[in-house]
This record gives sequence, structure tokens and C-alpha cells, in this order.
Amino acid sequence: MYANLIIQQPIPSTLIQGDTLVVKGVTRFAPNDQLLVELVSREGNQVGSAVIDVGEDEIGKGYRPFSGEIPYQV
Repeated sequence: MYANLIIQQPIPSTLIQGDTLVVKGVTRFAPNDQLLVELVSREGNQVGSAVIDVGEDEIGKGYRPFSGEIPYQV
């Protein structure tokens, strides 16, 4: 079994600074070729969101790449 979504960036336990977060990864599930990405604080509050387009090219095992920047405010 393969995961439907793999986040490659940001790397867990990495300090995040600034007002945008770069998100990269691969997915096997993308309705309308887009993903809704929501950023949630440790307290459970949504601090940012964006719709990210998923690439058309399959890179193997049904995965397609995605990447984008999500603005956020803490």
C-alpha cells in the first residue's frame, strides 16, 4: 500500500519563519488537479491556506508532484 500524499517540504521539526511557507510533495489523490493546503498552529488555529496545483506528469506508482507557497500569519 502506498500513501496518498507525501509531504517532502517542510521537513518535520524544522524552524519555520517569515510570512510564507513553501510546501512540496507528491500525491496520488488530487480532485480537479488541485490540493487545498491548510496550515494549523500547535493550538489548533488555522493560520494560512492556499489551493496548490498538482502537476500533470506522473512520476511513478500514480504519484504526481505539487509545490506552492502558502501565506500565513501567526
